[in-house]
Amino acid sequence: MLLGLAVFRGGRLIAYDHVAAPLREPFTETVPDSSGAGDTVEPEGHGAQRALGELLSCPICAGTWVAAGLTYGLRILPAPTRLLMTILA
Repeated sequence: MLLGLAVFRGGRLIAYDHVAAPLREPFTETVPDSSGAGDTVEPEGHGAQRALGELLSCPICAGTWVAAGLTYGLRILPAPTRLLMTILA
């Protein structure tokens, strides 16, 4: 349960939150939403830059990598990973 909640929050943190904006900045751009409800993060560029932008702007795609990292972390460094998962969840 903790892993699932941490993956959900980690994926959304990477894709949407201002904390991760410097990570997304070289690969994405933030544009006003067509509905006027807020801003949308969209990939920019071509080739590898656009592919990374797609991964960083999609919470489901980013969540897959967060899940992989946390799963490996639980195997390699369980105590710090559990602390990180608790903070994210």
